[in-house]
Amino acid sequence: MRRPILIASMALLLVPAGTAIAQRRPDLLADRCVLRLPGMDKVVVRTGLPFKTAGDRRLAFDLYLPPESSATALDALIRPLPS
Repeated sequence: MRRPILIASMALLLVPAGTAIAQRRPDLLADRCVLRLPGMDKVVVRTGLPFKTAGDRRLAFDLYLPPESSATALDALIRPLPS
């Protein structure tokens, strides 16, 4: 009983590590959205809003708002990353 398990585990050690299927790293700027929801193309996007200045570098963020016809209330918490 122990011998087949030992032989199988030794065979796994002989398989090269590079034989696994390589996965492509996602390109967050070029890849399309996988999940599409109704109305997501109607959001209001405000880009490049000033957040903070660090030395001579201006930090900005993008704000995504629901369409103006939306009657839902939104709460948001924006927390800067520690430097």
